[in-house]
Amino acid sequence: MAQMQSNVTQEQLEEDLFQTEQALETLDNNITAKKKRTLHIIPHSHTDVGWLSTAEQSFSGFQEETSANAQYIGGVKDILDSVYEQLVKNETRTFTYAETKFFKTWYENQTAEVQDKVKTLVKDGRLDLVNGGWSSPDEAVTTYDALIDNFMIGQ
Repeated sequence: MAQMQSNVTQEQLEEDLFQTEQALETLDNNITAKKKRTLHIIPHSHTDVGWLSTAEQSFSGFQEETSANAQYIGGVKDILDSVYEQLVKNETRTFTYAETKFFKTWYENQTAEVQDKVKTLVKDGRLDLVNGGWSSPDEAVTTYDALIDNFMIGQ
């Protein structure tokens, strides 16, 4: 058999190899970019106790229309009512809540049946009560004693 001779030089082979490697790397990067990613959404609420309104106004949502501080419609009660409804309706949902003062007010106004369901939601980790303070403290200017009191009352 006659030996076939190629007019391809070593430099051309190396260049072709380099381009092939580059193409494979680009393909690999594209595949990696298209891989499934996990997105964590953490439903939560932060409701300041007495920031722009009194605690009672913030809880109930009732504010005088003439109030200079009237910033929103609705209140914490509405948030907790709708969160409870959604947690009971859909077993895959969770919620994180931090304001013990508002939660206590809401919880104490529920029926025994709702309170029992709430206890189960907490026990199952679907309603996550975090912070442990009566309210979320202002970390910028709060004194040590005020932080300790806040957490003691919240517990």
